[in-house]
Amino acid sequence: MNARRKQLYLAHVMTEGSIGETDATYDDDVVDMTPPEAAEYIASLLSSLRLVAAKSQFRLLADLISVAEEEARFHCQEA
Repeated sequence: MNARRKQLYLAHVMTEGSIGETDATYDDDVVDMTPPEAAEYIASLLSSLRLVAAKSQFRLLADLISVAEEEARFHCQEA
């Protein structure tokens, strides 16, 4: 259970300024994504998180994640 929290936390704190070329903890595929690719990746993460929130009966959180997922999917279509 602790490993999952660490992975979610790392995804949360990953910002452009925190990613260095020599930082071995981040995947180069994530850093080199185009905006539509990043949007698709984010949408897939949000979809998984929405299910976790819904199964945990966090209805408001699941709804908010759903809105963010829709926004990410909208950006997937921009090319």
